[in-house]
Amino acid sequence: MQIEHDLTGSGPSLVLALTGELDIATAEHAGAALLAAVEMPGLAQLAIDLAAVPFIDSTGVTQLIRAVGRGKVRGVTVKVINPRPAHRYVFNVLQLNPLLGVEDEAGAAAAV
Repeated sequence: MQIEHDLTGSGPSLVLALTGELDIATAEHAGAALLAAVEMPGLAQLAIDLAAVPFIDSTGVTQLIRAVGRGKVRGVTVKVINPRPAHRYVFNVLQLNPLLGVEDEAGAAAAV
């Protein structure tokens, strides 16, 4: 399985859209893309779009948490947008919504 990523936006606000399953087979690649995006010079806000991610396992969740943590170190706000109901359920169970800044599609328009 493979995961694709597409970085869009300009200036200090970007959206990194992931496509594919975010699991043990793809977590390393996705994590590298997430951290590279967070490290971009001049970035103030990164939204991670999960609309096209049908499945996330614990290794995928770990990569999201790592990106948020690295963002905090760099002064970049990192948040998750467009989570699917299954993602939202996992984030709720793990009490990660505040950490991940989870928003729905309506919140994403205001975020970027």
